[in-house]
Amino acid sequence: MIMWQKKCGIILTGIFLSLICSGGFAQQVEAKDIVGTYLAGGVSSLLQIDLGVLNYRMKYLYNPEQMHETANIKVIADRDSLTLIYGKEGESIQVELKYKPSPKVAGDWDLVGMLYSGDAVSDKRILQPGVTLKTPLPSYMHRVNDRRVAEYYATISNKDGYKSDLSKAIALLKDFPDDPYIRVIYLDALMRNEKWDELAEKHNLWRSDLEKSENPFLSRISRVMEQGIAAHRLSAEHQNAADYLCLIGERNVSESFESLIEKVFACRGNILPVFPPTMGFEPSIPNFLSAQIQTKVLRTEAVFAMLKGDNERALHILNVTYRLGQVFCGRTNLISTLIGIALKAITCGGMEIYLANACRTPEEVKTFFETLRTLRVTDETLHWDDYKYLESPLSEAQDEAGMGPNYSEAITRWNTAEAKSRLLLAGAAARHNFLKTGEFPREASGFAPLLPEGPPQDPFTGTPLRFIGNRDPFVVYSVGPDKKDDKAAFLYDPTNGTISPGDVFFEIPRKPRYPFPPKGQLASTKVGLLKQFPNNLPPDSFHDVKGAPLSITDTVPAKIISFGPDTDSARVRPDGTGLLPLQPAYDPTNGTISPGDLILNTAPGN
Repeated sequence: MIMWQKKCGIILTGIFLSLICSGGFAQQVEAKDIVGTYLAGGVSSLLQIDLGVLNYRMKYLYNPEQMHETANIKVIADRDSLTLIYGKEGESIQVELKYKPSPKVAGDWDLVGMLYSGDAVSDKRILQPGVTLKTPLPSYMHRVNDRRVAEYYATISNKDGYKSDLSKAIALLKDFPDDPYIRVIYLDALMRNEKWDELAEKHNLWRSDLEKSENPFLSRISRVMEQGIAAHRLSAEHQNAADYLCLIGERNVSESFESLIEKVFACRGNILPVFPPTMGFEPSIPNFLSAQIQTKVLRTEAVFAMLKGDNERALHILNVTYRLGQVFCGRTNLISTLIGIALKAITCGGMEIYLANACRTPEEVKTFFETLRTLRVTDETLHWDDYKYLESPLSEAQDEAGMGPNYSEAITRWNTAEAKSRLLLAGAAARHNFLKTGEFPREASGFAPLLPEGPPQDPFTGTPLRFIGNRDPFVVYSVGPDKKDDKAAFLYDPTNGTISPGDVFFEIPRKPRYPFPPKGQLASTKVGLLKQFPNNLPPDSFHDVKGAPLSITDTVPAKIISFGPDTDSARVRPDGTGLLPLQPAYDPTNGTISPGDLILNTAPGN
């Protein structure tokens, strides 16, 4: 049985529905043209418009996001549009969608313009005309005249299995066999009631007609159905990686994060389950917070492995978390793609520590290089343009109106993650050269033999990554989002702004900053550890202070700890003494963010 997860984000159809209605359009529209029941955004919402005492009134009969608190919706009629104000007074967001009667389908309304404002406003303010869509969205509001449509929507449950009354959908299809909206409602009922064989049959029968529809919501239904059917078939064979990803962060799942990820990689495919058409068009999205935190946990475990001299395990863990980022990036959805970018960035930080410090021989560097190069084969099949406008048929219209996702920021994040990965390739080639010859590259040919053609391209410029070989540390860098060469003088920090000064760079000192000892030689006292690591331990990913090192207890034998996802580093005295690890140790089955530290025992044999 497919597990449907609660849909992330706001479904814009839930906002758009209410704006259709009123006012003097260029052609005179009478009350009979406005009052009625409408499907909106394909079949994802159902609303009713009535004539009130002073104005038209709108109410939702069905909205998957339940964003229909009538008391918080105010509609003001202007000469040729309506303004919807919703939310608490003083905090309301205004959305204006402008509609005109459909010239092709009597009773329908085409979306022709929109305007969005996030400012607090008075309920008496009318927004000025917004963006006129280059291509109107036809029949965005589709009039329905059969009460059984409303009766079907009344049976829909978006909880506990997402069931609906299949018999009502069957009756509608019998009376309206050629109506594309009724066909989609019937497909919705089949999906909700897990009639997968019949769903596949009807989808194949109606696919061509749906794809030819001028309504972008209906024309997209075919792809949604195809994805849903394919996901079900993989899941039925226990070969759908998405099913295991959906378990991340669930309290009632006792299996470890690392074990789940291993199962992900053993699956034959990774296809997101999709919501039924009446819930919108988005696939389900696993818990971002859990994925991010568990990736940091594994990165910490990789550092612990480096401390113990177990480079093989450290590289395996980093390989796993990088691949997890790729899985999210391959889900054709903006939110999951951004999750994947974040996971890859976290992993690249761990890889930098590994390459610059744990790799002691040219052979170890070459193994790292080949591992990353294999990962990069998948990276090179992923392209940002594959993700744009895949979330909603309204995305392009939203962009025109300033309502869509911030793609420029997302593209910058994508390119920054790409730069970090390519810097690691270049850094590996440079360190390989250093360990063999004692010198870092001074020119592009110095990156041979691993990179005989020199450093990879900078994703921000399309020219080779730059490097400075005559200083310690050696540095290879990208010019960053502002495309200005700052000679790696200061690091790009997105918290200063998406397009802000700074380069993205990777430094490799001649002497490792963190001289990880060989296996079995890690000191077991605080004094001994600080002697082994005169620059202190690697950073704690969970410390309240960015860049602060892992902590060491005063006990004998000492314990090296990360403060874990609850980031409670404030319990340490300012002088660093008095630290004891929380017991029991961090356990994600107690909750993604729960008490407990990540602990490395330094005693011999641990």
